Amino acid sequence: MASAQSLEQLQEEVTALRDEVSSLKEKLQAAEESEVTVRHQMDLQKKHTKQLIAAWKLRLQEGEDKLHRQKLENDKQLRDIAANLMFLEGQFQKEQKVIVGKLKHKDRLIEEKDRIIEQQQKTVEALKAANDRLVSGLSQLKLARGGGLENGGPSVEPRQRTSNSKSLNSNHKFQERALLAGPRLTEENMPKARGSLKGRLRSRSHPQPEKKAQRVRFMEAC
Repeated sequence: MASAQSLEQLQEEVTALRDEVSSLKEKLQAAEESEVTVRHQMDLQKKHTKQLIAAWKLRLQEGEDKLHRQKLENDKQLRDIAANLMFLEGQFQKEQKVIVGKLKHKDRLIEEKDRIIEQQQKTVEALKAANDRLVSGLSQLKLARGGGLENGGPSVEPRQRTSNSKSLNSNHKFQERALLAGPRLTEENMPKARGSLKGRLRSRSHPQPEKKAQRVRFMEAC
């Protein structure tokens, strides 16, 4: 009886041990499967991480390339702007020199015209003063002659006639100059006055027969 009970106990223990071994095997298998799953997930995570790193590296490289290209383009634009500014500055300096030269030339012309006008004004004033003196002298001469003829005074000597003829000729010349002087000379009527002066000088160098005859008659009358 005792041996039969011991055998049953041993069988129960063996069965319990087998169940425990089976349970441990199942746990081990589950652990192995879990390990495989974790490793697979880790591999996937590593792969995904590598992909992310590669993508970020690519984006970073593209950004650096873009910055480099932008820098090169900006540098080129700055060089072009500087070249254009230098060209414009050179053109401006050339135009400024031309304008300054033209202004100086214009100032010289204005000064020359002012000088000519001033000289002509002085000449006109001198001619007017001479004309006044000549008119005054002729008036006195006419009064003297008139008084001498009315009082039966002495006749005029040939030398006096020659002097009178010269005075009349000077008066005639002065009248021509006074006519040329006329109104105040300006830049507009200056060419006309010069042409008129040349014409009168030509006519004076070749006196007309009528004027010659008048002078002869005047000298004979004197």
